[in-house]
Amino acid sequence: METVQHLRVLSQIFSPSMFQKIVRENDTVLFERQTTKYFNASSYETNLDIIKSLYKTLQQQYRCEYVYKNNLVQNLTKEHSLKTTLILNELKISASKADLVMLNGAVRIFEIKTELDDFSKLSKQLADYQKFADEVNIVTDKKMQKN
Repeated sequence: METVQHLRVLSQIFSPSMFQKIVRENDTVLFERQTTKYFNASSYETNLDIIKSLYKTLQQQYRCEYVYKNNLVQNLTKEHSLKTTLILNELKISASKADLVMLNGAVRIFEIKTELDDFSKLSKQLADYQKFADEVNIVTDKKMQKN
């Protein structure tokens, strides 16, 4: 079982900057260093196997924003045609940054607040988003919802 600190470091593998390093720059040094140090990468045959196993571990033990965002995008693309829908990742709106913005005749914003997040900025974020969007949604874990 991984420690929370190790999982936090490993979750950074799923960041846009890490994907850019790997895909655009063909630079896997940081990926290899992190997975070797914190994830026992040597027990896997390919980097894809490492990524799949790591993602599964994050889903079970460290539900970071990427896990929420990935699940949300999968659900949205099942409900809405990619021919008529555009989903933007981390769009700056006023002084805030919306986690996901969906455009398809209406502007829908999704603000993700995981069980790992601080909710202190939420009211300011919502105020910024409501000036811009037709609909603002907060995506969170059931145990974080206020009744």
